[in-house]
Amino acid sequence: MLYVEKISRAESFADLVNISMTILKESNPVGSTNMGIIIYNNLWPDISKHGVDHDIRTLNAIKSKLQEFSPTDENQDDYHLLSWFLEINLHELERLRWWESAHYLSSTILSGIISLTRKKVPDQTSRVRSIIARLRSISPLIKGEQRRIIEPVKIWTEVEINSINGLIDYLEGVPELFKQESETLLDELIKTIEYAQNELKKHLIWLNQLDGGPIRTRPEAYSELLEKRKIGLNVEELEQLGWDYLESTLNEMQDIANNIHNGDVEELRKLIRMDHAKDFDEVIQHYQLLADKARKFLIDKEIVTMPKERLEIIRTPGPMKKFLSIAAAGMPGRFDEDQTGYFYCTVHDDLSMLEEHSFAYQPLLIAHESYPGHHLHGAAKNIHPSMVRTNIFSHPSPNTGLMYSSKLADITEGWGLYTEEMMWKAGYENDPNNPNLRQRFLQVNAARWRAARIVIDTQLHTGRMSFDEAVNFLMDKTGYHKKTATAELMMYSRSPGYFSSYLLGKHQLTELRNKTKNLISDQEYHDQIIYAGNVPYWFIEKKILENLNQ
Repeated sequence: MLYVEKISRAESFADLVNISMTILKESNPVGSTNMGIIIYNNLWPDISKHGVDHDIRTLNAIKSKLQEFSPTDENQDDYHLLSWFLEINLHELERLRWWESAHYLSSTILSGIISLTRKKVPDQTSRVRSIIARLRSISPLIKGEQRRIIEPVKIWTEVEINSINGLIDYLEGVPELFKQESETLLDELIKTIEYAQNELKKHLIWLNQLDGGPIRTRPEAYSELLEKRKIGLNVEELEQLGWDYLESTLNEMQDIANNIHNGDVEELRKLIRMDHAKDFDEVIQHYQLLADKARKFLIDKEIVTMPKERLEIIRTPGPMKKFLSIAAAGMPGRFDEDQTGYFYCTVHDDLSMLEEHSFAYQPLLIAHESYPGHHLHGAAKNIHPSMVRTNIFSHPSPNTGLMYSSKLADITEGWGLYTEEMMWKAGYENDPNNPNLRQRFLQVNAARWRAARIVIDTQLHTGRMSFDEAVNFLMDKTGYHKKTATAELMMYSRSPGYFSSYLLGKHQLTELRNKTKNLISDQEYHDQIIYAGNVPYWFIEKKILENLNQ
């Protein structure tokens, strides 16, 4: 209750933000580490039921205190954003209540250790000592997880068992990342890892004895989530958007297949995938070349104003390969002095995985993950001075139980998908007068996959589609193997609203650009998106239209 008392003493909006920020950083130490705040590097969050209750009390106290102040001309944007963040985060905790069923021990530990392995500040020795401190205190974290779960879901438990086994393997490789440290410190790290692995193996026994039921659904809470996100669509309208794109994408893929092949869509897909580099060394070299060209293209074509940033194309570190099969962006935290981002490319012994990096697909992946996608977006939004527009307030609780929160996905994931087509149309690795239809085919194929996600998301979380039906639907619409489709559905089932946001966000950003095309330049439009901070689509649309009216 001490936190609540501190919040109650806030004398102004700015005072409330500062007090709340201190409290939220301390109660979410792994999130703080990811943002570049180092003073909590030795700590874990409280993921017990007590931790959930603490987060709910804290956010309600901030919400109550906020209502005592009135917005001013200077702070009204942040005031309304904070009010929205509080409302939607409380909805996740109080109405969705995924924390009652979801396991997030493995993801908490993985995030808390990986962030310390890849950061450059503080010094390496200090980070190793923080890893040791965290792993030494792993037992209370495990007990908190076990006591919190009251309504386990069978398939989620099965996934967590696999994740814990993967985590045990991951920890085995951590000392190799710090082999230049002293023998004494390395020995301490190895012994601490052995202790943590043993504790996790005990947890596996508990997991294997855990009974579980089917995936839970909360149709009313899901419908309320869409309303609170202000996406402008109800459940039925969002689902229809998915069906519309499923039809239009199939038609366009067929048109392309008729144009450049023999009309066989599946055969064309396989043909495109087979056109790739001879090995992963060449794949990484080509990604570097494409990233350099994309960055220069953005500057030369004045598509976006470049923030201070730096990108490294690197092989996915060994311990991370179990959790990252193709590629991903690693973005710097808001408070990191070094704003270097990473494009992780996972190298496999199985050379058939080269098909995931076809020559036609690589430019799309660089646009989505790096320039001007997630990497550039992350670096640009880190510049915004408002503390309200950081993860401290957008993701204040480590205890929602969601694998991915949907609150900002329409802009974060929507922007990534939007950039693929935008860069292609602008002429990046493509001649608009003689379009690269192989790239276009893959773009449309990706949109079809995201359209299927919309239908699944809206039906699965309203109880109108079972897990197995969703797996079969995804296989039918995308051609995925059952193993891949099942893995996808594991994520969808833990993330209501999130995976429908890729295509929704891209659709919204494209529609807004069409409305503003003759009023502001591409650079002005894109800058207002990426430099706005950690904000949702509805806020960006509101500000762009307000600026045009003014």
